[in-house]
Amino acid sequence: MGQAECKKCSPGTYVSVDRQPGSKASTLSNETAGHRACKCLHGFYRMDRFGPCTPCPAHGLVCVNDTAVLAPNYYWQWINKSNQDLYRKFLANIHHFKSHYNDQFSRFPFLLPKPLRCPFAGSCKGGIDSECYERYQGTLCASCKNGFYFRFNSCLKCPSLANSIISSLLVVALFVLVFLMVLWGDSKKAENNRTVADVIMSCFKIVIGFYQVIAGIFSALTRVRWPVTLISMEKYLKLMEGNIFQFAPLSCIHSRLRMDPFSIFLVTLAVNSSVISLIFIYLFLKRRHIKKRRSLTGREKLCAESCLKRSCYRNIFLFLMASYPVTSKIIIQILPLPGACVQQCFTDERNNCISLLKADYSIRCFTTRHKVYWPIGATFALYPVAFPLLILVLLYKFRDSREDKEVAFGLRVFFENYKKEFWFWEVPEMYRKLILISLINLLESESSSQIAVTMLTVSAFGIAYTFFRPIKEKFEDRLHTFVLWVIFFDVCLGGVYTTFEATHEQKENDSLFVNILFVVLNSFVLLVALGKTHFKVVATKIKLIV
Repeated sequence: MGQAECKKCSPGTYVSVDRQPGSKASTLSNETAGHRACKCLHGFYRMDRFGPCTPCPAHGLVCVNDTAVLAPNYYWQWINKSNQDLYRKFLANIHHFKSHYNDQFSRFPFLLPKPLRCPFAGSCKGGIDSECYERYQGTLCASCKNGFYFRFNSCLKCPSLANSIISSLLVVALFVLVFLMVLWGDSKKAENNRTVADVIMSCFKIVIGFYQVIAGIFSALTRVRWPVTLISMEKYLKLMEGNIFQFAPLSCIHSRLRMDPFSIFLVTLAVNSSVISLIFIYLFLKRRHIKKRRSLTGREKLCAESCLKRSCYRNIFLFLMASYPVTSKIIIQILPLPGACVQQCFTDERNNCISLLKADYSIRCFTTRHKVYWPIGATFALYPVAFPLLILVLLYKFRDSREDKEVAFGLRVFFENYKKEFWFWEVPEMYRKLILISLINLLESESSSQIAVTMLTVSAFGIAYTFFRPIKEKFEDRLHTFVLWVIFFDVCLGGVYTTFEATHEQKENDSLFVNILFVVLNSFVLLVALGKTHFKVVATKIKLIV
């Protein structure tokens, strides 16, 4: 009372605007507050220049100099632009310690948006505006910009147009080559009353199944610090998986050719139908040609038709077996299942939530477009579960049939390499691939349940195979055992290097030993299978020459 001007507050004390003028000191410290409240301790922030300090949440925010901003690897969405601008002005204003601060922005009266963990590490910068890094864009920074394509949970720079076209042709050529080798090996005998085609198909099943499984595991376990060599290996894994849209993305040719899960679903159905239809068309035309050949006797025509049917049926079943895991995954990921559609809430209020398709975060679930496609997908929803059961019924009925020898021959791809008492073993193998390629992707990646289910599935099937040893040939048995051990190693590596901590930015594992071991084990499967197949082909040719 009686002072001509305000005196400076003692160290550790302050007076808020609505309580001025002050009369006595109430706190002690070693620092003068200035025209604001005392500075917050480290790990605290405030929403009022003269208000209390609030502890920083464990995840989602970075609290420095009394302010809180979005942490890296997190994303938030403001209710409106005015709130976002007000908060930016509040943060700038709170750092003015002199008397010329703007009292209109001394307080932020609204709640901050809810920080959401970005699904892909290294995509979100954080900050007030939820900026994305160079390669990413969209909600949760989970979509790739033009000139980049998505592969194994990251956006990579598009290859040149020539490389994209060559990659597409190589994928087609590889599978055509396999079918041609099988056709060639039908009439070439190998050991134990088998043909070279039987050996090729058996090795093909093991190798293609292995790379399909590990490609699915690598894609699903997003919180694992995989070895850096995975980046260079992944395009070959996608090739072995049989997914041409990931190996040679059409969006790299032109942005308008970008294929979302709905387009891929339709194209996959079209490809499967076209391949099977072409084989049946070939069968029909070839049969007509055989019947018109006057140089053949009636018995020779019947023999030729029987060989034709056997070959066509076998190629159909071989194609269906190879495409089953990828087709099942594409069907499952567009269905409105809890794991396929992920709900994201930007505030604690339920009316500010959106549901995003996990396969493509740029697509919202239950919108008009999704409601058009998911009923179509629902009509094929039984395929992942029913197709192996159908094969089981056909194997039980026709595997030893003498009346339907052509069908029995076609089904050999499912049981030929197994011991007689284990003729059904390919069906559990198909379900194993379904779980590891499709179903674990529906589990919550932020929890340990995903890696736990993966390890349990791998361990259970590995123990079952080791106990029963259903494959009859020694080399193929050892190859399949080695495959199961490599998958187990990969999953264990994923379990060791999985991080769920929000404060840790996920980076690739750069351990030299781990990288070398990873490359050797995962490449050795293909090299051994190719070596065995090449040996069989060369040995067959030598026998023919002799």
